[in-house]
Amino acid sequence: MDSKLRAATSIAAVVTLSLTGSLTAVADESTAEPSIEQLLAGAPGADRVLESHALVPDLNLSVSRDANAESIEFEDADGNAMSIGMPSNAKFTDDTSQTLGDEPLVTAQYTQPRAESDSGGAISARAVVVIPDEAAPSSYDFAIEVPHGVAAEPRADGGIDLVAPGPEEAQTGDVEVEMVIAQIEPAWAVDANGVSIPTSYHLNGSTLTQSIDFDAVTAFPVVADPEVKWMGYFIRLTYSKAETRGMRDQGVIIAGVVGLGAAIAAAAGPAAPAIVAAVYAASAAAVGIIATTASNAVGDGRCLQLDIPSMIPSIVRCRK
Repeated sequence: MDSKLRAATSIAAVVTLSLTGSLTAVADESTAEPSIEQLLAGAPGADRVLESHALVPDLNLSVSRDANAESIEFEDADGNAMSIGMPSNAKFTDDTSQTLGDEPLVTAQYTQPRAESDSGGAISARAVVVIPDEAAPSSYDFAIEVPHGVAAEPRADGGIDLVAPGPEEAQTGDVEVEMVIAQIEPAWAVDANGVSIPTSYHLNGSTLTQSIDFDAVTAFPVVADPEVKWMGYFIRLTYSKAETRGMRDQGVIIAGVVGLGAAIAAAAGPAAPAIVAAVYAASAAAVGIIATTASNAVGDGRCLQLDIPSMIPSIVRCRK
C-alpha cells in the first residue's frame, strides 16, 4: 500500500441480542451465563458468518496483532489492502466459547454475501463488540486504514462508501468514473428482546461515530457490529444532469453499455474483460430499471449513478 489514510472510527454501539430456547436441564445450568458464541448466534447477519476466512477466494483476510493492538486486514490478489483496527476499550478475543464477564469484548467475524447481494459477491468482515451492561462504555473507536486518496462518502441508507477517484483516462466528459474499494454497512442495533434501537453514523473529519439511543429498558448484554464490505475496486459512474436526461431512453442506455468497454478497461486494468462480460450479462435485465431510475432522478432534480458490474442504479445529488 502506498501512503495511508487513517480514519478513527468511533462506534457508540449498543446492540443487544435475543436468545431463543431455554436451559432446563438442572438448576445450576438453568442460570448459566451464555457463551459469546451463543450471544452472537442471534445477531443480525449471523446466518452469513463464515466458519473460516480461508473459504474466501482471492482475498486474504486475517487478524493482525501489533504492539498489543489488533486489526482485521484485507488484501486482494492485486495487492490492494485496508484494515480495521479493534477498539482499545474492549478486550479482543478469538475464543467465543467463553462467557462475557464484566468487561466489553470484541471479536472478528467474516461474512458471505447476502443471497440478493449486489456488486459481484462482496465479502464482509466485522468487528463484533459485546457489551455486558449499562456501566460499560457506549462508544468504541475503530481505526480504518485505507490507501491514500480514498474518501468516505455517506450513503442515503446510512452506510458509508470508501471511494477513490478513477484514472484520468477513464473519465468520459459528463460521466464521472470512481472506484469503490469498500462499503461500511448501515448501523444497526437490537436489544436482548429483539427490539431495534435507533442508531446512526456521524462523520466528523476522519472520525466515524455510531450513536445508539439506549435507555433504562435496554436489555443487556449488547452486541455492536461495524461491518465493512470489501468491494475490490468496483466501478461507479455518476452522470451529469444532461447525461441523466439521456439515460431515460433505453436505446441510449444500450449504446452507453456498449461504449463502456474503454472506460472499464482504463479503470479496471487486467480485470476488465471479466467485468465487461458481467456488464453485458446484467444489462439486458437492467435497461428498463436504469431508464426508470433516470426518469425519477430527472423528476427529483437529481442525477443517475450506476454501479459496475452489478448495473444497479441509484439517484444521487448532481455533482456537475
